[in-house]
Amino acid sequence: MTPASHEDLDPITLARFLSGESNASEAARVRRWIASDPTNAELVEQLRAVWAPGASKEQGWDVEGAWRRVRPRLGPALVRPEDAPRRLSRRPMLAPPAQRTGARWRAPVAIAAALMLAVIVWRTGPKSEPARGTAPVEAQARSIATRAGERAEITLGDGVEVVLAPDSRLHYAARSGSARLDVYLEGEAFFRVRHDTARVFVVHTADAVTEDLGTEFSVRRYTTESATRVVVGEGRVALRGAARSGASAAAAELAAGDLGRVGRDGRAPVVERVDSRPYFAWTGGWLVFHDATLATVSAELARWYDIDIVIADSTLLNRHLVASFKAATADDALHIVASSLGVNIERHGRRAVISRKRTQ
Repeated sequence: MTPASHEDLDPITLARFLSGESNASEAARVRRWIASDPTNAELVEQLRAVWAPGASKEQGWDVEGAWRRVRPRLGPALVRPEDAPRRLSRRPMLAPPAQRTGARWRAPVAIAAALMLAVIVWRTGPKSEPARGTAPVEAQARSIATRAGERAEITLGDGVEVVLAPDSRLHYAARSGSARLDVYLEGEAFFRVRHDTARVFVVHTADAVTEDLGTEFSVRRYTTESATRVVVGEGRVALRGAARSGASAAAAELAAGDLGRVGRDGRAPVVERVDSRPYFAWTGGWLVFHDATLATVSAELARWYDIDIVIADSTLLNRHLVASFKAATADDALHIVASSLGVNIERHGRRAVISRKRTQ
């Protein structure tokens, strides 16, 4: 049986499974993938060995051996100097990453995803012989992540520029001179790609696959959301659902001004015409809310300003906000929201509580 490729099971899904953060559907998918081929099971055991060295002694796994096999495939670093992101912090962080809510699993997930990319490309990638007089092409796993309250600008090389939104992660395996570059996204990113017919650029999320056809576009899929959203600013992209059973999913071609959505079922995209500009405003530091519920607004503010937001009155969850602003601080943003929605917001350190306005 031919081992499954990394397109069949993306590294983010496997990394979440290894970290214990996957939901029931994701876990079931990974278990089916493991059961489909002994090679897959062996690969997961090797990753577990590197992932959980404390457990390795109890299970008798050869941690050092697994690491020796995996580490050379990673190259000298997870991110090349030319790929190093330029951090765009909106403000100073309030606490070190280790103390921040939700930061517990992010670094391990990034490492596991990088390991998975390295091992899968090594084991299941093309094994063609290099041309005479050339060095073998090595696949090197890269992992770039932003924290809440932070954006990053990245150049992946070969004409690919990326702006990574707050609380987002991008994983990929770079092959020098390769005709294909696949990146795996959790969160949101804006891509500017100089189209090259000799090189394919593909963005994977948990439930969708987006292929560049020469364009500027954004892709969004946070784990808390139920669909992948792709918006095209210039040019075209091909969007399809991530096939769940090995069959090819129906694809749609999106042009400038198109918004496509693919749900968790991975079915054919739903496409609509939009004004794309508001969807790219975040790359310049603007937050744009068009008839967004307070629940949606709160989640976005938490990512952008690294604060914890509590909505004390559940009847406020469905209040809707129409606003666009570029606020330098969390207090400024919270004041705008409070004034627009007629609610009361009290902040204590990193915690902000939204409640109804008190009547006099």
